[in-house]
Amino acid sequence: MEVYAMLSDSKFGKWFTGFGIVLAAVIGVTVLIGGLVLAGITLSKSVSPQAPVSTTQISGNSGIKTAAGTAAASAATAPTSAAEAGKPAAAASQSSGNDIQYIKSTMTSGGYPSITVKAGSPVEWTIHANKGSINGCNNIMELTDFGLEVQLKEGDNLIRFTPDKIGKIQYSCWMGMTYGLITVE
Repeated sequence: MEVYAMLSDSKFGKWFTGFGIVLAAVIGVTVLIGGLVLAGITLSKSVSPQAPVSTTQISGNSGIKTAAGTAAASAATAPTSAAEAGKPAAAASQSSGNDIQYIKSTMTSGGYPSITVKAGSPVEWTIHANKGSINGCNNIMELTDFGLEVQLKEGDNLIRFTPDKIGKIQYSCWMGMTYGLITVE
């Protein structure tokens, strides 16, 4: 107790106490933001920019078989578990009129890529993870708006979903600390 009393009266003690208060506040805000992201609440903060993402759209009869509809309603376009996320879609009837959006992006250890897609068209998103870019935080990606949890691996990871509403969808790692943004136009 005497040591605390001696330190709290000194210039260093006051600085150290102030530093501790600021550090506790920063940690608290970080945990709060992570919890909000996991709950699916998007904050109006900017998402760190990533390298440009290439998009290729193929119209109508592309030879790829997929089911139309939302991610929740179409098992062929949206894997239902992390184990299915990297596997090809099951054969289904030919998509009539819906363009398939092929998105390719590269993941870094510090964040997920942000992408832009069109509402109502199925998305086949390939995220490439270079060696060393996957860690204990970002290895599971939560796309809660589409009901997806994707276990990422080194190399190419295929994610299928169909966005049905225009807007911005924030997604995150399983801890809510690493995040990215899907803009649906």
